[in-house]
Amino acid sequence: MRAVAIDVNRQTLVQRELPDPVPGKGELLVSVVTSGINRADLLQREGTYQQAAFPQGETPVAGMEAAGEVVAVGAGVTGFAPGDRVMGICAGGCAELALLDHRLAMPIPDELGWVAAGATPLGLMTEYDALVNAAGLRPGETVLISGASSGVGLMGVQIAKALGAGRVLATVRSEASRATVLDQGADKVLTSGKPPAADVVIDHVGGPAFAELMACLTPEGRLVSVGRLGGRATELDLNLLAKNRLRLIGVTFRTRSRAECAKIAADAWTALGDAVRAGRIRPVIARTFPMDQALTAQDLLRGERPPGKVVVTIRPGR
Repeated sequence: MRAVAIDVNRQTLVQRELPDPVPGKGELLVSVVTSGINRADLLQREGTYQQAAFPQGETPVAGMEAAGEVVAVGAGVTGFAPGDRVMGICAGGCAELALLDHRLAMPIPDELGWVAAGATPLGLMTEYDALVNAAGLRPGETVLISGASSGVGLMGVQIAKALGAGRVLATVRSEASRATVLDQGADKVLTSGKPPAADVVIDHVGGPAFAELMACLTPEGRLVSVGRLGGRATELDLNLLAKNRLRLIGVTFRTRSRAECAKIAADAWTALGDAVRAGRIRPVIARTFPMDQALTAQDLLRGERPPGKVVVTIRPGR
């Protein structure tokens, strides 16, 4: 099979012919059509990002999520059969064939095209986990999403609405992104200034913005740290934390077990699958690239880009 391999020594991607993978117990062999690109792919290329649930082989392959058609199943697989359209997080999604744990696989509804499917799994799981498992979002609460113009952030806006948030607020870096975030259901989008009060903050930025986000929380508010696009270090006002009885929660898939990831995938799909089918949750697509331009696709995430998710098409014409 053709695959986009990671050359960690040169911190680049190379096209390679690799042996076809064989599904083991509980695994689906998927003919990949599309694979979403995430900022963690850049860290993986640099050799600074590894997921406990998805160890890479001797030749690591890019891609942390994929959508495609099941071509074979391993022993013990339930709920899926050859011919099914599936999407999910995995190791090596940027290849013609990928292995997907059947517990992590989500069925692709007829209403969801291949490009959108390739951009859905990681964002759906990340924002569901942050809003429900970490923040314990309650209906009617006000949610603030920072860094909301990213593919994951835009999905967070939609998911917060689908879960019954009263108001969804958002921050973005540029005025050009504002209209897109509003189109996804945000009630208010800020490009600068002090953030308004919120019960829950989902922070994709970190860095200097962190202190302002903590300060905007209502008493007993919760801030969930998802990303650190603005930097890993910040100052924390412990007096504010104590006085307002705030909760600060960190989340990542990097250190979670396969079983933990599988539970999040199953719970997210149970809670949000109907909203996906109805079109109330749909990834915004910034750009698509063919497989031989995977390096360009990843590098686009380093700078300014259109709002939304970047997707690599593995099998054109599907």
